[in-house]
Amino acid sequence: MKLLPALFAPLLLLSPAVADVLVVGSNPGDYANAQQAQLAAAPRDTIYFRPGDHTVPTGSFTVVKPLHFVGSGANTCTLRFQIVLSGNLIGTGETSLSSFRVRGKPHIGYALHLDHCAGNVQLQDLHVDPMGLSPIGVAQSFGTAISASSDVVATNCVFEGRDGQWNLDEGAYGDHGLLVSQGRVVLYGTRVFGGEGGTPGQTHYFAGGAGGGGDAITVGVSTVEHAGCAFVGGESGYSPFSQGPPGQDTRTFSGGALQAMSHARFFFDLPSISVEGTSPMLRAFGPAGTNVFALTSTYSFYRHLGIDFGILHLGGALNATLLGQIPAGGQLAVPFDAPFLVGQPAAQQRIQLLATGAGHRMISDPRIRTIVPPGL
Repeated sequence: MKLLPALFAPLLLLSPAVADVLVVGSNPGDYANAQQAQLAAAPRDTIYFRPGDHTVPTGSFTVVKPLHFVGSGANTCTLRFQIVLSGNLIGTGETSLSSFRVRGKPHIGYALHLDHCAGNVQLQDLHVDPMGLSPIGVAQSFGTAISASSDVVATNCVFEGRDGQWNLDEGAYGDHGLLVSQGRVVLYGTRVFGGEGGTPGQTHYFAGGAGGGGDAITVGVSTVEHAGCAFVGGESGYSPFSQGPPGQDTRTFSGGALQAMSHARFFFDLPSISVEGTSPMLRAFGPAGTNVFALTSTYSFYRHLGIDFGILHLGGALNATLLGQIPAGGQLAVPFDAPFLVGQPAAQQRIQLLATGAGHRMISDPRIRTIVPPGL
């Protein structure tokens, strides 16, 4: 009898196709920039950026198909252009940006903008740090904006707003860090900072005021779920005559809300899939009377954090199928097959066990911390 962890059981049912990797850099055979690589890429290919600074001729790059963009690391790979993801162009396929620094255009505008993205968008290990300073006399902007987009997960990212410009007589307000409007967004281990206000270069009696700080995160007509995050508004500039207010850590409008997510933890023994002949059986072990569910999700995001620990986000359409109640012997055995995978190819789902009993709501695997919507 062969034992397999339940978390990996879906991968036995469907093997994903192998995608190509296109490289952007200056080595022989590399593509010169992101635009050239995207033209040559097929949906779900990976575009890899070598270490160094990267630009595009127009200063702005629009993602037009579902692709995975990967850099060598936020400390070694910098994209000095604005990135726009439009759902009308990339469709509903999975798209990801990971492991680079995004600088955007100098002084004004979003460095990163997700607009009407209906597919799964993963942002991982990004540092969005817009170039330049927020100009004097111009309304505050945002370093990053996510509008009318669903199933966006940001893990271990940093989103910043520009600091305020200054001259001898006055300082500008700092830009805001992150705007989420009419979207469904999950943030994990992510830090968001508002820009600092500008301080006038001199303090004689006719000098103007200092600029206020930018807000860290602004949420409207949306709920942003978060775990392990920090939101820090920008400090105001200094002037002995007048200065704007510091930025707020969080700001909401039109029913927007920020909601801390639940961390579901293990409380019964590790379940397994046992393949006995041609009949797979799922076995769950735990206290008698515990209700056991097979919990599947049409959207999930997994991040491995070490040899024996990881984070699993379950979102999208969740389906919980009651498998039964653990009997007096402490072991529940039920047939395990494709009907548990509702509505999606197996490779697009993760399966976890959900156990409820004695006031608990817990997820099965002790090596995986699973994050679920609070209303589950």
